[in-house]
Amino acid sequence: MISNTNLTVDLNEFIDIFDMPDNFLHFVHKKTGKIVTVDRSDLSYFEDGEDEEDDTYEDYHEWEREALLLAKDVAISDDYLELPSRESFEDYNIMEEFCLSMESSEIQEKLLHAIQGKGAFSRFKAALHYFDIEKKWYSNRHEDFKKLAVDWCKSQGFAYKYKLPSYLPDK
Repeated sequence: MISNTNLTVDLNEFIDIFDMPDNFLHFVHKKTGKIVTVDRSDLSYFEDGEDEEDDTYEDYHEWEREALLLAKDVAISDDYLELPSRESFEDYNIMEEFCLSMESSEIQEKLLHAIQGKGAFSRFKAALHYFDIEKKWYSNRHEDFKKLAVDWCKSQGFAYKYKLPSYLPDK
């Protein structure tokens, strides 16, 4: 592993990617520490070799041109390292751990029941609202995602910075 400790990854940006749709991939630039997001379909276009070398994408809107040029850079350069994505099983595990952390056995039981079977996410959110523990859930979830991000940065040798978001309560 190459040490990247002279580069700083923004954990807040890293944590935010866990809430993005699955059709995006996220990378950290190895030389700057900057996190970039690329649409899977844009990236696959270049990975399949369908692009012409000299295409300047002049017929595209500026935002499309920028997105395509970034995807091309990610596809052909070794300067990017893919960030881990959030898998649905992680969501379930995080919900289950949260349920088990409840001190009230009634709340714990109702939450654990809510996360069983089809429609678990909707029932879980409804139960959070019913017990008025949504803020606690989102704070817990944020901390779990922060831990995943910190662990990844450490495993890759990246330094990181973090600022508690204003929507989360101070501990």
